Amino acid sequence: FTTSTNASTQTAAMRAAPVPNTQRVEEADRWTGAIPPLGTGASCRYRITVRDSLDRVQFYPRQGYISIPASQAVVRSAVINEFMADNSTIADPVGQYDDWLELFNPTSEAVVLTNTYLTDNPAVLTKWKFTQPNLVLAPGAYLTVWCDEDASQAGIHTNFKLGAGGEFIALTMEDGMTVMDSVTFGAQTKGSSFGRSPNGAGTWTRMTPTPGAANATATGVTAVSVAPEHFSVEAFPNPFNPSTTIRYSLPERGAATATIFDVLGREVWSSRSGMQESGSYTLLWNGMNSSGTRAGSGVYLLRVTSGNRSASVRLMMLK
Repeated sequence: FTTSTNASTQTAAMRAAPVPNTQRVEEADRWTGAIPPLGTGASCRYRITVRDSLDRVQFYPRQGYISIPASQAVVRSAVINEFMADNSTIADPVGQYDDWLELFNPTSEAVVLTNTYLTDNPAVLTKWKFTQPNLVLAPGAYLTVWCDEDASQAGIHTNFKLGAGGEFIALTMEDGMTVMDSVTFGAQTKGSSFGRSPNGAGTWTRMTPTPGAANATATGVTAVSVAPEHFSVEAFPNPFNPSTTIRYSLPERGAATATIFDVLGREVWSSRSGMQESGSYTLLWNGMNSSGTRAGSGVYLLRVTSGNRSASVRLMMLK
């Protein structure tokens, strides 16, 4: 591939990544690769090279290249401020305990949400559209969106639900490409929300649900003593620069090892804990490799293991 900032040809390895238990050929024979972040307003041209055991080579596409533009910087933006993916305490307007997310405008200018998008699929940034006319989020205002696949009910309802086991959410601008804000999260705790602390700008943490209002402080969360139901791992912020906080949850006593690999599968950094009781723990990766030098920008894989359990999260370090 080549980029608008680097005209020399670069390569990125692809790795087999089949979808488990799939019946579709294209998913069973899926390969993935990663191109480093392009930077605001930059572009990339690439094609895929396939070489078999007889050293025969084919290209896709056969002629020319596939072009990818990077979005421009976002001047105005709302943020995903809080969400609840395992709701048992907050009822929607018809009394149902559905998934929800909260948008917040931390800026001093009004943000028009009409024709912007929400999604839970990083490959489909235009999954659900705000079609409400003149939908404006005033400075300092909140908007609760119900994620329950039921547009017939009162209020604003998306065509997707949130995964309690962890997934991705993004708010995308009218062009369907520029992401205003996004979050990738791990397994959630029933009855608790996940939000920014401090409100509107801080790191993500478990908290007491406050849809339509300022988020509860992290101090209030500490008092909630609930053993995790699942082994899980997450990282926030993600994408990040220069550091990210790794949080993992142990449903039972054990030691944990966190390892970060580059796109070629080489170990970049590792940390091992001693024996720990059931609970949630955090550690910081400051972007340095095991040799004490700064890792380059790009995509990494974080894997946390404890006993026979393992969970992974893709990380992206920005310039």
